[in-house]
Amino acid sequence: MDSSTGIDGIPLVFLAKRADTKKFLPGVYELPGGHIDFGESMEAGLEGEIKEEFGLSVRIGDPFGVFTYVNEIKDHIRLRLYFCPV
Repeated sequence: MDSSTGIDGIPLVFLAKRADTKKFLPGVYELPGGHIDFGESMEAGLEGEIKEEFGLSVRIGDPFGVFTYVNEIKDHIRLRLYFCPV
């Protein structure tokens, strides 16, 4: 069994719970990720964030979605979503 699928072969999604002390969306579950350093690729940034925050090694797969939104705390946010088998 691949660690990205459940017992019945159904794909799993890893969600992280935001700290209750966060200003923006406290206690909400979200897809893991983070900021990237200048000159760092999105893929390297995602891999590093997941390793740093959760101690998981992932293989960054193909992107499957991109979207942008604006919020009052962090202004303009652009997200790129990837398949990442654990």
